[in-house]
Amino acid sequence: LVKERNRTRQRLLELERTNIVAQLSNMFAHEMKQPLTNITCYAGALKMLRNRDAMDSSKVDEILELLGREVERSSAIVEHVRSYAKHRAHTSVPCDLGEIVLEAVRDFSVPVRLVPEHFPECPIFADPFEIRFVVGNFLKNARTATAGVARPEIVVELESGEGASSYVAVRVSDNGPEIEDSVFESLGKVSASRKSEGLGFGLAIAVAVAERNGGHLQFEKRTPSGLCASLVLPLRKNEEKTE
Repeated sequence: LVKERNRTRQRLLELERTNIVAQLSNMFAHEMKQPLTNITCYAGALKMLRNRDAMDSSKVDEILELLGREVERSSAIVEHVRSYAKHRAHTSVPCDLGEIVLEAVRDFSVPVRLVPEHFPECPIFADPFEIRFVVGNFLKNARTATAGVARPEIVVELESGEGASSYVAVRVSDNGPEIEDSVFESLGKVSASRKSEGLGFGLAIAVAVAERNGGHLQFEKRTPSGLCASLVLPLRKNEEKTE
């Protein structure tokens, strides 16, 4: 009986390790796709400039800077995935949600309407990479949802609330097709995963990432169609450490 229990426990541990490796592999592929695509595009642009009779040095410098940024981003993704695999302690630092959101919008080249047009200061205490992962996932889902819409609209809204429960939230809304009730109810759950990106696996990871940073996700159907996905985080108080 004891041997059977040990064998069962060992099988469960192996299954858990397999599941973790699968999740990390999917997350790595999910996140690396965008910077690698950007690097390929920038490299192609450099090749085109090189073939010109008169190269624009300022344009070359700009593309090289963008390339460097994407390489740094790729390195950060690798380091974070490695930290998860090695179960390193979660690290939070003082940062601003508005700045993270604007960086995500810029990197994913998603045409959006910002509300308000100029974001106010929204200090949080979190892991900037992980917060950007969640926002980026929202943007990718919205872009996918509106791909076949005649007049696509993606709205990124930043909201903060003071008082007893100080919070800051980023909301990404789209006017994509209507979402079935069964799909909506399963958003953010692993069972909702139908592919390696989109409204399945990415949101399931985003839920866990939000909770690691003291926040949570909210989903709301829009009228007449579309989805609003929100990341809600505690607002950083002045007395919280900033080093």
